[in-house]
Amino acid sequence: MVASAVKRAAGLALMGVVTLLPAFGAASSQTGTIHFYGQIVEAPCIISPEAGTIAVSCPQDKNMLTRRVSYTQALDSAAVFPERAAISMTWINPEKSLGIVQVDYR
Repeated sequence: MVASAVKRAAGLALMGVVTLLPAFGAASSQTGTIHFYGQIVEAPCIISPEAGTIAVSCPQDKNMLTRRVSYTQALDSAAVFPERAAISMTWINPEKSLGIVQVDYR
């Protein structure tokens, strides 16, 4: 009886290993490297913090066009230049004296 229980346990363990092997093999065949090639075709916008506002200057038709966004607008993700860029801001300390401004280019 003990011998049959050992054989049964060994058989179940072998079935478990055989069942799981294809899953591990499939995971390793899904790896690889992706390369991206390209270039920046437009100059970036210049972000300048000011008292209570953020000045965003973007090149447009060979000129620099500047728009100002309040901190409140930036906290709500403002589309400064809808065709070009949007900015958002988050405070990183409770005193609201340090923040991170993120620029999302289109």
